[in-house]
Amino acid sequence: MTDLADSTSQNAYATSYVSLREVGVFISIPNVSSQETLREFADRVFTNGSYFVGLNYGVFMELLYGNEPMATLGKGKDEVKIADSIAIFAEERQGLYKGLKIERRGDLAEYLFEPVFIETERDEPVFGLPDKQGVVPIIKYRRAIVQVPARINFDEFVAALWLKGLRFGIDEKVVREAINTGMTGRVNIAAQRLPTDSKDAEIKEESDRLHQDRSPLVLPNGRIDIRRAKNRFPQVSKDMLLLRKIPRRLGLPGYSVTGGVIEPRPPKDIRLESLAGEGTRIEHTTTGDVLMASRDGFLSVDTHSGLLRVSTKIENREGVSIKSTGGDISLDVNDFTEFGEVQEKRVVEGVNLTFNSSVFGTVISRNGTIQINGNLSGGRAQAINGHINIKQKAINARIEALDGDIHLHIAEECSIIGRHVTVAHAVNCEIVGEQLQIGLAEGCALAGKVIEVERSNIRKFNETVISVVLPDLPALDRQLTETKAHEAQLQQDMQLKLRRLIETQSNDGFANYLALKAKIEAGTVHLSTEQQEGWSKLVARYAPLLHGVEEQTKKLQDLQAEILVLEEQRMSAGTTESCQVKTVLGDTVVQKLVSGTGLAAFYRLSGQQLGVVLRQVKEGCSRIFSGSHGAVVYASQTDAGVSNDALSNPK
Repeated sequence: MTDLADSTSQNAYATSYVSLREVGVFISIPNVSSQETLREFADRVFTNGSYFVGLNYGVFMELLYGNEPMATLGKGKDEVKIADSIAIFAEERQGLYKGLKIERRGDLAEYLFEPVFIETERDEPVFGLPDKQGVVPIIKYRRAIVQVPARINFDEFVAALWLKGLRFGIDEKVVREAINTGMTGRVNIAAQRLPTDSKDAEIKEESDRLHQDRSPLVLPNGRIDIRRAKNRFPQVSKDMLLLRKIPRRLGLPGYSVTGGVIEPRPPKDIRLESLAGEGTRIEHTTTGDVLMASRDGFLSVDTHSGLLRVSTKIENREGVSIKSTGGDISLDVNDFTEFGEVQEKRVVEGVNLTFNSSVFGTVISRNGTIQINGNLSGGRAQAINGHINIKQKAINARIEALDGDIHLHIAEECSIIGRHVTVAHAVNCEIVGEQLQIGLAEGCALAGKVIEVERSNIRKFNETVISVVLPDLPALDRQLTETKAHEAQLQQDMQLKLRRLIETQSNDGFANYLALKAKIEAGTVHLSTEQQEGWSKLVARYAPLLHGVEEQTKKLQDLQAEILVLEEQRMSAGTTESCQVKTVLGDTVVQKLVSGTGLAAFYRLSGQQLGVVLRQVKEGCSRIFSGSHGAVVYASQTDAGVSNDALSNPK
């Protein structure tokens, strides 16, 4: 071995990033432009017939093929020692390393370890004939080539195999053990390093409020309502973070034993824009792209497009069943649209409710409208202070809108109660309303104040019974008289209480009570424990009197409001009731029905009870029409409690 440290040829390897000193060979990390530069340096050393003495193979491989950024390869140091020196690799020793076998794809390398020899020349004596004493003389010397046993070493091993194509991944421990033990045989000495797996881009949820919670609702009293879910429709606020995109990350490359790069798989990307639906926006931040809510509303995912939406109304496409919703639905949102079916025994409560499929359960609207674009079958639709519109059929259902309008196309075997009811075709139905407009009534029982029927007919032995509901004027007069008498009595009681209050107001203690009461209620005065005792005495003395006056005033106001309503009812009573049947096609009865409570008498009746009451046909003066053909025009005009009926009954 010839060390280059003291030779002039060492300058061939010294560069801005390589320093050869007496203490070793050093790499200046800040001056290295890339790992390829270091690989070129190593290749230059080996191809020029040199090798590294005292090579730190682990550091050597990390510098040439490590996956850390160049700035961190030195583990925090600016200079890294890779070997003790660089020496000439003698040609005769290079021939000792010839057992390498590399698999075709470069994933594995084998080496055949066997005894090695070096050819060397030496002078060998040539002997002549022995003399008389038997001594064999050397007559001359000749040059001979002989095989001398030798040993390989690891540093030369790395250099020799580099030149044969093995650049990466030598198992130093295996090779050194084979050399030191003198083993023979073929051994796996190097293996490729596979790339690390790339990481696909992913979406991270930024809030735990984004998911439905279909577990049973826990009521304020601690009981569990198994028919309703905790959070069927998640609600979010404006500028709330919804999703964050975690960027994709390319895996670290691998290397074959020949030094070839094995590229990691391309990671999949996700476009956050593909998830941004109505009511959301995308913002680019230093920590990545985020999807935010651009308004307050309800969060939903479109199952077809995958878009995340924030809307002031809810659209549900799963239907309402024990499987899809976990139970019944109660909504605070103004608008709810259901594209799936509402199954039997399920309940949906809200404001404006739209159903694009059939409803078999119960739907309830408060201060809104129910729109059913499919059928209502075997269920119930109730609009409290609202309206109901059913586009297709209502079958064996109960429909209520006491203060609203009901519009139906076809109704069969239904109980219908509303303020203004319009049905194109009704079959075996009970219908109650202030105003009824029926296209064709077959076997129905109708009750209302203003009734218009285009055609009436019998249906399966059920005649059509139409009842014009008239007010019970005597009963209404009695109620008005009694209410006014009650109001007069309250007025007298009120005067007594007011006189007592006026007398008490001159009392200084009462004035103090009123002033202190106002301050305590406003929160401007806080009583100590001692003051609380005195305040309790004032309350016990004066509060009952003041409370009695306030309570009496409230009763009087309520009673006066009731009198105004009764007077309005009395003035309008019996002036607008009418019935018109344009064509009678089958058995039809039209009768007058006097009710002291008006249509309210029918509101709480079940469907069966309603049918029994409305189909009762009374005899005598209540009968307006009975027949199987003809037409009916009836109008009632009442003056001072006397009814003058106008009847047209053409045959």
